[in-house]
Amino acid sequence: MNNLAKEQIFISELKELMECDQDSSLTLSDELEQLEEWDSLVALSFIALAKASYGMDINGDQIRSARTVEELFKLVTA
Repeated sequence: MNNLAKEQIFISELKELMECDQDSSLTLSDELEQLEEWDSLVALSFIALAKASYGMDINGDQIRSARTVEELFKLVTA
């Protein structure tokens, strides 16, 4: 699977976590603090997603250090 396909799947999964409409715009360059739907509950759900879908153990500090959607993507694909 190419990187673009991985990015699209990741964005779709993140939209689902944030309960966004799948037709809504979300890009890798979006800043998390600017996303109305991004909150602590979504961050906790993201930790579970990282483990279940990507086999990655990430923690709250790593999520707090992420500023953009792309930085979250890099956490789970590192």
